[in-house]
Amino acid sequence: MKAREKKRRYWSSVVARYERSGQSQAMFTTEAGVAVAAFRYWLYRLRRERTAVTMAGHSRGSDEVRLVPVEVRQSPAEGRLDLRTAGLRVLMPIGTDPRYVAHVVAALRDVAAC
Repeated sequence: MKAREKKRRYWSSVVARYERSGQSQAMFTTEAGVAVAAFRYWLYRLRRERTAVTMAGHSRGSDEVRLVPVEVRQSPAEGRLDLRTAGLRVLMPIGTDPRYVAHVVAALRDVAAC
């Protein structure tokens, strides 16, 4: 395996752990022992790539974002957004880019329609 592939796999793994952790970037990078700048570079790079892949396969072919009704019951536990769509539940850190959330919802809707 080439060094570039190893680096990509490593950072993909680190980013996946971060997204499951629910921690802030600062707290996660400190505990994981990785540089904040390198972590953010890979986090945003991998998210942009995922969004591009999602949008390329998106059947509507537009960047339309639709608003949906939201029911707020209480403050989210442990700083996470509890998103339920297409019969699935997804937990995301508070402060996640709303455009990213919209793309996740669109992708889940497309998968659920299959």
